[in-house]
Order: sequence, then C-alpha cells, then structure tokens
Amino acid sequence: GVPHFVDFGKNMQHSPDGKAYMVAHGAVDPDPHPRPANLSWINGDQIYMLRVAPSIATINDPAAWEFFAGHDAGGAAQWTSDLDLARPILDWNNRCGNVSMTYDAALGRYLMYVTDGWPTTDTMDTYLLESTSLTGPFRLVQWWEDFGPQGYFFNIPSKFISTDGLSFWTLYSANFTWADDNWTADPPISGYHACFLEVRLRAPLHGTLNGTPVTPPPASAPGPAATAAGSSRGGNNANGDHQINDRCFGAASGSPANALLLVLLA
Repeated sequence: GVPHFVDFGKNMQHSPDGKAYMVAHGAVDPDPHPRPANLSWINGDQIYMLRVAPSIATINDPAAWEFFAGHDAGGAAQWTSDLDLARPILDWNNRCGNVSMTYDAALGRYLMYVTDGWPTTDTMDTYLLESTSLTGPFRLVQWWEDFGPQGYFFNIPSKFISTDGLSFWTLYSANFTWADDNWTADPPISGYHACFLEVRLRAPLHGTLNGTPVTPPPASAPGPAATAAGSSRGGNNANGDHQINDRCFGAASGSPANALLLVLLA
C-alpha cells in the first residue's frame, strides 16, 4: 500500500544503477499474528521494494517492473518479475506501515521512515532506520511513540539535507482526527497541514563514521537541555537479514526550538 519513490537526489543522480526504486508496505495472508484492519493505508507487517528502468514506455508497464526477492548466499540482492516471489526488505509483524526512503549522499546512508498507524484513526508511532545498502539490513536510529501524536507521511526531501549530511528537514502531516480527539500537538508544529521539522544527527556513540573511528564524548560533555532516551521499543523478526536492534540513543531537544537531535550509529 501507498508506494513512494526512493529519493536519490536531483534527477536520481545517486541511483546505484540508473533505475527508479519504490518502497511500499504490505502483509502476507495468512498472517501469523493478525490484528483487525491490519493492512491499510498506514499500517502493515512488511516493507517491500520494486524497481524499473524509467522511461515513458516502461513507467506504467507492469511487466517492466522487478521486485526484491531476497539476498543470495553472498548477500547480493536478487530481483524477480514474479510478484509471488517478492520478499520484504524489512519484516516486523504489526510494526510496519507507510514508508519513505531517502539517500543521504554525504553519509552514504539510506534513511527510511516507517509509520505504524494502526488502527488508522488513533495515535501513531514512527521510527527512523538507516542502512548503507538499499535493500538492508537496517538498524534502528530512533523510535517515537505517539509522534504528533498522529503523525504520518514522514519523508526527507533530499533537497533539504545539509552538505555534511548531518542535518535535514523532515516533512510530514498530522492529526487529521484532531476535532474528535482534542489532542495536544507534540511537537507543537504538528497539525493537519505540511509540517517541517529539522533533524540533526549527532556523532555516533561508538564505531566509525565513513571509515573514521569515533571517540565517544565524555559523560560530562555539555548537551541539549533534554533527557537522553533510547528507542522505547525494539524487536526481532523471523527474517534474520533484517533484525531490528535497539542500539541507538538520542535526545529530543527543546533548544533550538523544533529541532530533534538524534544519533546515527555507524
């Protein structure tokens, strides 16, 4: 449901092979852990990917599209024209939904927003994933429970990523049932309109960033006036290639206003 093109930058300049890629959420039948109204415009169980060599002749031709079909023994992505053989790039039962993906060229990372909006008219949870590969595996950067509190259609326009790749603007909408629920907007800019929120990536806690070893800051180092918090949820799934790991921690910051500070773990 609700497919979106992967944002590779202007004129798809960072597409790995010149092809256009799309991501979309879905679910399998029978569902091993069903929930009512599970597969809708905003919630599901898996994230899928498809691609096409774009042209006037091919873009609307179903036969020209290929679907991700898993990885071979060496980890290389496999593709098929048979929809029945499609496999997810992310499998997290009852935790998937509307999805978008953008390539952060300066960091060499694919950033993927996923919103689990079940049961479609209540509060919604959103999380950000990252990977050095278009088809994963992905790691959890941050989880926001009840973001908006009913935020959806999160995406990162590549035009609004900084030169160093460490800050960008997130575009989303929120709270379409506001009149019925009388929520408090959180973040305050959230509403039934175009919302722009700046996101800043801090240095990793450990590991490397683009091949350069990172030294963690001392515990006494000054930081934003906020309480550090890790993702509030995590989980493993049946597909070992795409295990979700709670390994990244960040802090929501009240200064500067309307900016989130996150950690990208290399």
